[in-house]
Parts: sequence; structure tokens; C-alpha cells
Amino acid sequence: MSTKVRDFVRNQLREFQYLDDGQFKTLPEYPEFAWFEGM
Repeated sequence: MSTKVRDFVRNQLREFQYLDDGQFKTLPEYPEFAWFEGM
């Protein structure tokens, strides 16, 4: 059950991209440990 919930929540959260030293980096809206602890 927790894998299904984890996959669902991960798909609902946004990812932000920013330019760092000429390359785009992707940063999740919330770190996984933060929302996984809430489950």
C-alpha cells in the first residue's frame, strides 16, 4: 500500500527548474523524506 501512496503523492508534487552554472537543475517542491514522514 505505501508504494502506491508514495507514487501517487510523488506525481502530485511539482518540480521546479533553475539555471545553475549553465545547466538546468530540477528541485522537488518538497523533499521526499518530509512528505513520506507524514504518511
